[in-house]
Amino acid sequence: MQALQLPYTVVILLLVGGVLTDSVFHCKDYLRYLALNTCIVENVDLDVAPDLGNLTFPNETDLEFRNARFRFLGVELFQLMERTKQLTLRGGFTREIIFWSVSIEVLRVINTDLAVFDVLGEPNHSLKQLAIRSALFSRWSPSMMYLEALEVIDVAYCNFTSFDLDRLGGFKKLRVLDLSNNKIQALDSGPFLKLENLEELYLQGNQLEFMWRFPDVVPGLKFITVSDNRWSCNWVVMARNTIWLMQVTLMDSDFNCGTGWENSGGLCCKRSKVELNGEDTATLRPYVQGGVLDILIVEKDNETHAVGAEMGNSAVYLDDPLAV
Repeated sequence: MQALQLPYTVVILLLVGGVLTDSVFHCKDYLRYLALNTCIVENVDLDVAPDLGNLTFPNETDLEFRNARFRFLGVELFQLMERTKQLTLRGGFTREIIFWSVSIEVLRVINTDLAVFDVLGEPNHSLKQLAIRSALFSRWSPSMMYLEALEVIDVAYCNFTSFDLDRLGGFKKLRVLDLSNNKIQALDSGPFLKLENLEELYLQGNQLEFMWRFPDVVPGLKFITVSDNRWSCNWVVMARNTIWLMQVTLMDSDFNCGTGWENSGGLCCKRSKVELNGEDTATLRPYVQGGVLDILIVEKDNETHAVGAEMGNSAVYLDDPLAV
């Protein structure tokens, strides 16, 4: 009989300890709470809530808000989650966040129409993983430099049209960067940047023609995705050879290429059709201002006249813009 009664005793203790508290908001979905220890709070609406001083959230390490409406998620609300290590905002409406926490290690903001993410102006040593999914999020704030412990940055399915890798130079522990499925046309980096510990880079589903300073900027890369972009064929040839030499795992490929495109070793790319003379090449500018070019390359074959530059172990070719 004791063996049969034990599971029920454990369940009762968990429910009392995790749900039956004095909080205004309580954990839902008991099965998930018991199985995964995730406390789900539904339909929080701070547009109609009383004064913040009277609010209390469940005192849980893994907290998920579903369909919540936060006018503004800032220091006062984060202080109500002093034991939380993993925080997820899923659905609902949270347009602006100013992050502050000494406990949160994982933060996910999924489909909340987030437009602004800033960090309180002091070093943060707790947050290790940041994931944002929002079609309105398109700006990497300079204040995010304070997130010194970041290991994973996931901003897939956002609205970036360009991304400056130099903003990530201070993240010495960064292992994973997911920029997939944005609208990125320019992936900038300065001449001396090295993301030494970056092992995984996800670039699929953008509008990139080439990646400046590849692979110098990611010397420790192990995994990469690059499909569904607008690559220059010259860059693809260079990148494919580099990926092979560095023993990087290419995790995807293109299958069907449109009219005017060709499949180069599994990636759709386009060749330049512009005839470039000396005067034309003199007007071409490097992709990144302030870069130091080692040599200028002019390649001529039966199909294309390509112009580019080498910097260290990297090479990039400047082709004509691809039609949208």
